[in-house]
Amino acid sequence: MEKKTPEQIAQEKMDQIKKDKEAKAAAQVKKEDSKAEQAKAEPQRQTPPEDDALAKAEEQKKAEDALIAKKDEDLTDEEKTRKTEILKARDKSKEDKVEKRKAEIQKEIDDLIAKKKSLETDVQEREKLVKEIEDLRRQKEEIAKKEPPVDEAAVAKEAEVKRISAYLAEDKAKPLAERREMTKEELETWLMEDYAAAQEWIAERAVRRARERDGFQKEQSDKKRFKEFQEKQSESARRTEARHPELNPQKRMDELKAQGKTVQEIHSILMEENVKYRLANEIITEHPDWLSYVDGPDRVVAEMEKRLAKVEPPKKKEDEQGETQEEKDARIREEAAEAERQRQAGIDTGLVSSGGRSTPAKEGKKSEAELMQEAIARKKGISLERLKELKERRDKIPGLAATEAK
Repeated sequence: MEKKTPEQIAQEKMDQIKKDKEAKAAAQVKKEDSKAEQAKAEPQRQTPPEDDALAKAEEQKKAEDALIAKKDEDLTDEEKTRKTEILKARDKSKEDKVEKRKAEIQKEIDDLIAKKKSLETDVQEREKLVKEIEDLRRQKEEIAKKEPPVDEAAVAKEAEVKRISAYLAEDKAKPLAERREMTKEELETWLMEDYAAAQEWIAERAVRRARERDGFQKEQSDKKRFKEFQEKQSESARRTEARHPELNPQKRMDELKAQGKTVQEIHSILMEENVKYRLANEIITEHPDWLSYVDGPDRVVAEMEKRLAKVEPPKKKEDEQGETQEEKDARIREEAAEAERQRQAGIDTGLVSSGGRSTPAKEGKKSEAELMQEAIARKKGISLERLKELKERRDKIPGLAATEAK
């Protein structure tokens, strides 16, 4: 057997390695082809885009939660700023949801009030709407009650963290002595370099922080009081508007605006054609301080109603015939006067004076005066017999006929 040279042995090994690689590559290709065929036979299930978005949102929330859980001293300046932004966004989201639901309920209340005004004549429907309005108001109050109580200390602390983060970013390029805030590392370095100056700055920072905390608390207290004031005054305004819809002439204002009228022209027109609007404006001008009262709208309307009572005549009560009491009284007076004139005319023509004594006229067809007297007597519930007695008694009065005839 011929002995192989080292070159031949090396060549054989290279050939064998090459064959192994080719076999392995062929097997890999075959395996991939098999997978491709299987994928064609059974299409691979793809994750819907919305699932991917949801998964990403969950991952982001977990990362944000982890950042919020960390203490501020363990965070970098960038992470502190990011934490402040996350907390602010979450608080706003909660407030937006509550305020959105309150606004939705208030819109329903306003819609029902508008509908109630258009149905003032339908008592049952109006009562039903009033009940629905009250139910919605109770729902709104319940939502407000269910809101978790505000942790004022936590809110103040969070606001201070935000201020410090903002000062760190804004004063970064300023000299140390002019900064409002600086990092712990920067302060420690400054203390080693100039202890007295750093200590003086620390004292000034403590005073400034205390002043800002007091200012923030006062601001929050003012906002809370103003919000409560607005809500209570809005209730007062809704009550007065329900009693006097003319005080909210928005529909008329929109019509005039569509006609191209200016704000001043619209106001002038309303002052002329809407007496309640005019009186309310005059009262507010006379008593501007009423706008600062919770029941300001109620005060304005109470005064307006007093002035209306002086200006407007009392409502006339109509009888069954569609005649007011005043008209009825006037008619009766006119009829009585006419009857008296006719009666006196009948006395002059129907009676003959003879020495101060009167002689009855011959009986025959009744005159117009007699017919008028009988008509008035019937209206007043006097019988003809009673009317005859009254006339006979009158005729017996000495000298009366002669006096009336003059």
